[in-house]
Amino acid sequence: EEEICPGSLGMITFPAGFYVYLGSALGGFKSRINRHLAKGRKPKWHIDYLLNIKEAKVLRLILCETERRLECLLSQAMADELSFIPGFGSSDCKCKSHLYFANYEPNLKQSIRRAINKVSSPQESFTEMTGVYGKWNQLP
Repeated sequence: EEEICPGSLGMITFPAGFYVYLGSALGGFKSRINRHLAKGRKPKWHIDYLLNIKEAKVLRLILCETERRLECLLSQAMADELSFIPGFGSSDCKCKSHLYFANYEPNLKQSIRRAINKVSSPQESFTEMTGVYGKWNQLP
């Protein structure tokens, strides 16, 4: 459990567990992801504050190059299944949150997969990558 202040949200207690953050990177996902994962950067977005926690580790990335903004659709699909941090990452939309969590990683993965299947169209492909910063491996 960790307590941090992600910008204007005030102090929030983040329970120990596994988290999924939903975001769009209009204008280029590579530079946005590199910025989020770079250590020592001044926080700009809510997720930057969370990633600055020493214990926070990014285990996998799921990318979808699409013309549609999917983060709100994915958020709505997961809102009834998972716990979330209210308002996190969703200050520019009407979603409850863009940060969801579970105590058990397989439960989180199942919810993510169900949400992707629910909102994606056949021409949209999702790429799952696992690894550590600078060394990401694409999964089959």
